[in-house]
Amino acid sequence: AWRKIELRNVARKFRTPKVIDKKVNLNDYRGNIRQVMVKDLGHDLPTIIITNDKKTSCSELISRYALRMLIENSISEGIDFFHNVALSSSVAIRIDFDVLLTLVGQAAYHILGPKLRGYEQSNANVIFRKFIGTPAKIIIGKKDIEVRLNKRANNPILLESGLINTPFKLPWVSKMNFVITLK
Repeated sequence: AWRKIELRNVARKFRTPKVIDKKVNLNDYRGNIRQVMVKDLGHDLPTIIITNDKKTSCSELISRYALRMLIENSISEGIDFFHNVALSSSVAIRIDFDVLLTLVGQAAYHILGPKLRGYEQSNANVIFRKFIGTPAKIIIGKKDIEVRLNKRANNPILLESGLINTPFKLPWVSKMNFVITLK
């Protein structure tokens, strides 16, 4: 009973999934719900979408689902990277201050990525591993704080980015200049 549909306005490899679209009655729910089973989306197992939206076409429903999954995967990736204990579900049901800070941290990495040639599309854990989580010597002077990075293979990319040897100020430390240098 699988029928093939075509996803429009989607730039992806799997544009013609097969679906089963059924109405299902639940004992404790007034009315019926819609259950859409989708296969051939590039996953091993079929995806099941349960909704009370009975008007939207299968194609539109699956396209909207795919966009939501991109957002949920991004949140999950950030939580996995920034937290020692990740949420038990990849879907963030309750957004609290912890998750907000996670997303702000992840956004900072997405701002840094385009400045690093070859790492424009990299996620936070790759940028951290290659550029941030590196040994350094911190020299605190009367008016300057210098972070002196050790020699690494990625240093030429940092030099090219303009982030090295360029003094900057942090708004919350008004009297100090910061600079990142290479040994």
